[in-house]
Amino acid sequence: MLYITYTDIFSEYMIGIRRKIMAQIRVFQKNFGDVFYTRYARGNICLYQEDECLDHVSAWYPGEYFTEILKWIQAYNIRQVYIRYNPPFTMWFVDFVRELKARGITMVLEIPTYPYDGEFQDQAMLEEDQYYRKQLKKYVPQVTTYSAYKEIYGMPVIMLQNGIDPAEHTVRKKHQKLQRINLLAVAGMARWHGYERLLEGIWSYSHDTAKNKQYAIHLYFVGVGPELYHYKQLTKEYGLQKHVTFCGKLYGKTLDDIYEKADIGIGSIGFYKIHLYHNAPIKLREYCVRGLPFLYGYEDEGFTGEEIYNLRVENDASPIDMVDVIRLYERTVGREDIINEMREYAEKHFAWDKLLEEVIHYYG
Repeated sequence: MLYITYTDIFSEYMIGIRRKIMAQIRVFQKNFGDVFYTRYARGNICLYQEDECLDHVSAWYPGEYFTEILKWIQAYNIRQVYIRYNPPFTMWFVDFVRELKARGITMVLEIPTYPYDGEFQDQAMLEEDQYYRKQLKKYVPQVTTYSAYKEIYGMPVIMLQNGIDPAEHTVRKKHQKLQRINLLAVAGMARWHGYERLLEGIWSYSHDTAKNKQYAIHLYFVGVGPELYHYKQLTKEYGLQKHVTFCGKLYGKTLDDIYEKADIGIGSIGFYKIHLYHNAPIKLREYCVRGLPFLYGYEDEGFTGEEIYNLRVENDASPIDMVDVIRLYERTVGREDIINEMREYAEKHFAWDKLLEEVIHYYG
């Protein structure tokens, strides 16, 4: 089997994605034996098995990229392919899947985000995608995605949720109730995370003289990305420097320590910007397996939004009401039973072996 990616999964900015891809690969290995995977970085495409690079070639253009993959498919007698592809779909991609079908290769195409039109900043790129994606149904027999759709562009869908490996995540300890609530946002700081809503909410709460300020609220940002500068500027503009800490990228024990300090995790609250209303991001699963209550702003297939340990907010631009955040804190703080409930739920519903069962069955 060959797992095809089109990104540098070893980049420091792709740690979460790499963890997900490698977890999927381990499940495929259990079921199919040898699994190879690709990495694309700086004009070079590499073929890996486990952590060993078996081959690497220069491929600056899409046509070269797909040509080299087809050579590896023949050389290693690949019969099954899983393709994790981020649009736009192009002429070269359509030619590639046409060739896979002609060779009798069983393929599954993962579209990580759908719908995705709102992510395009370039109109010409969007129009190219809209033209070529209509042709995919002639060659691609099965799609996976993380949204609640039965069909995409005429192709049948297996709906996935983002999964986790519970062994990779420590469980947080029970916290005593204090007069400080620590919020934690761990992300790649993209515009659809919408964290300006948090900053606006904290500013509103701290400046509302009518409210009894029983709690001090502090927000920790962990991660880097294109929106980070914007969040830093807003923090200064609102005068929230004492309420916000920018931690940068954290790993290992340092990351575990900040999770231990947190009372509430923050999921994506800006999906409305890209016209996305259903999704299943990995971050909520990571919060859940650690026993960290969380808030989020969309329909997630893994949660009803009515669980005692989470808060689902509106998928719009309105500031997050800190009174609602405080209610979440007060009903969960000091509750070891809730921590255990979250851990058990994550182990039962979000382990990759369970989530990929239908995909495994499809391959036969």
